[in-house]
Amino acid sequence: MSKGVLGIGCSFTWGESLYYYSDLKNLPITEYHSFDESEVNKSMRAYKDKNRFIRKVADYYDTWDMVLSVNGGTNDSSFIYNVWSSFVNKDIYLDDFRLIVWQITSWDRSISRYIPIYDYDADILGKNSKNVDVQKYYKWRNELETNEVKSQLTFIDKMCNDFEKNGIKVLTIVWPENFYNQDLYVEKFKQRHVPIYYNNQIHNSFDKLLHNDSLTVSGDFKDKGIHKNDIHLNLKGQDVLFNSIIKKLKNDNFTI
Repeated sequence: MSKGVLGIGCSFTWGESLYYYSDLKNLPITEYHSFDESEVNKSMRAYKDKNRFIRKVADYYDTWDMVLSVNGGTNDSSFIYNVWSSFVNKDIYLDDFRLIVWQITSWDRSISRYIPIYDYDADILGKNSKNVDVQKYYKWRNELETNEVKSQLTFIDKMCNDFEKNGIKVLTIVWPENFYNQDLYVEKFKQRHVPIYYNNQIHNSFDKLLHNDSLTVSGDFKDKGIHKNDIHLNLKGQDVLFNSIIKKLKNDNFTI
C-alpha cells in the first residue's frame, strides 16, 4: 500500500524503553528510569520502532508507518514543531497518509514551558505551606488544569478536522483520564476515541494500566532491580494498544 500511518504522541508513541527487550550491546540500563538521547543508538531505535504499537498497526494493513514526534513532548507546541512543520515545509504531504493515531499526553507539559507545575505544588505546599490558603490554591490549580485541558483539546480537534477534510482517518488514544472526562472530549472526539480493551474490561484511557506490573517495563525488570519507576508500556502493553486500535478500526469498517 502506498498510503501510510502517522503516529502522533509522546514517549508512549515514540516507544521509549522498548530497546531493553533486545540483546543489543551498551543498553542504557539504570536503577531508576532515565533517558539520555545520546545513549540510544540507531540500532536501539530501530528495535523499538519495530515493536511499538504504531508499527504493528501499519503491519496489520501491510503498509508503512511514521512517527515524527520526539521522545516526550506536548499536545500542541511539539506537534507544531515536529509534525505540522513537516507538512508546511513539504517534507511530507497530507496525501501520503490514510490513518493518523494521535495519542494525547499530559496537560501540564504544555504549561511547563512557563512553570514546572508539580515542582511548584511541592514548593508551595511544602516549605511555604504555613503561608498558603490550601483551599484557594487547589481551586486555582484545578481551574488551571481544566482550562488548559480544554484549550489543548480545542487545538487537537482543529488539527484533526483539517486532517479529516483531506480524507485521513483520525483516531485518538488517551493517556491521562482527565482529558476523557472533559465534556468537550465526549462531544468532539466520540467518533475518534479508541477504547482500551484489557482483561475483559474497557478503559477510557491507559492511565490506570500504567500501574499494572504485567504491562510496564518496571514490572518486567522488578526482579533485577533495574528500571524501577519506568511506567512505559512493555511488549504486552504495546499489543494492548495495537489490538484496541484494530478493534476500533474494524468496527468503523476502515480500509487503507
